[in-house]
Amino acid sequence: MFRSFRNVCYELNVDNAGNVAEAVRTVNDPTFQTTAAAAVAAVGATQVELAEAVVITLSPTSSPTASPTLSPTRPDACTLLTSDVFSSVAPSASAPYSHAGLCTAINNWNAANPDNQIFMDGTELVRKHEISAFLGNVLHESGDLVHPREITQCGTNVDVGGTLHCQPSGYTSNQGAYSDPYCSSSHSTTTTPKGCDCSAVDEVAGSGYEAKKLFFGRGPIQLSWNYNYIDAGSALDVNLCANPDLVATDEAVAWGTAIWFWMTQGSPTPHESVVIRGQFGGTLKAINGGNECPAASGFSSSVASRLDDYCRAATQLGVNVLLSFAGCDGLQAAFNTCVEGTSSSCSNCMVWEGVTLPPTSCEL
Repeated sequence: MFRSFRNVCYELNVDNAGNVAEAVRTVNDPTFQTTAAAAVAAVGATQVELAEAVVITLSPTSSPTASPTLSPTRPDACTLLTSDVFSSVAPSASAPYSHAGLCTAINNWNAANPDNQIFMDGTELVRKHEISAFLGNVLHESGDLVHPREITQCGTNVDVGGTLHCQPSGYTSNQGAYSDPYCSSSHSTTTTPKGCDCSAVDEVAGSGYEAKKLFFGRGPIQLSWNYNYIDAGSALDVNLCANPDLVATDEAVAWGTAIWFWMTQGSPTPHESVVIRGQFGGTLKAINGGNECPAASGFSSSVASRLDDYCRAATQLGVNVLLSFAGCDGLQAAFNTCVEGTSSSCSNCMVWEGVTLPPTSCEL
């Protein structure tokens, strides 16, 4: 069962006698878990009110000296997202988007961030919901995990002596230095907040511009802008200012940048939207809300495609309902249009018509 307290869901595991033997907040909270553990383990305790909302009751059949496990050791995320499941969700995935690389990135992030772990909060079902929402978004952003680099900036590229050069859309030879549209001149390594140093990039005639000097979208979440590259690199302990193209070539780095964004960007972050609010809509708001919440002119098909990717992931992960579309204006209406119409753009969503989590529910 679940109980809501201050808009946070708590899982209460109840024994056969109806007593709460275990309480686990659906997001990591060491203070809550420690306090709850002490309350349940207290010798002679029969009922303890915790944090003015959650009542912890010691089971009469429990040993008074036993130490309950408040946050049991959980299998890592890739026991839920197996290689077979990954392949069924992303059958066209190509380098750097491997299942092994994703698992490495997840383990690296969770080891370095024990209080802000990805795919580890709540019940197994909540974890599957988060994996589904994450995959739905990155599938859309990367073209089904096929494109490591933004197509309009580096869809056409040339290797010159082992150095990759990009030819932005409309490129013609001898057009001179290129002004990177993702270079914010107000952000540098000496400003607050920081950004990777960047400037106009000289042309190599006929070949284009060095990829490692440009900060266009790369990776599963299409990391963009010089200020995001420096922040993501710092979080991952990788110098992405020196070589931003690592996000397109190194599996663990590529997935790591998507995890960094998911866990840290936006208010709420995509992670919080899922595990605290039960929303898919909030994840989209954080990732591309300016264009898709509601859909701006020309973005309706993008919203439909993202929904279809999410529905496919949800089906393969075996969740019971879709997350709420709250948190993103117009998303529920877009879903309704998809499943009620005859368009094939949302074919994976047809099985989910009418099976969506209420916006304020904790019942994940």
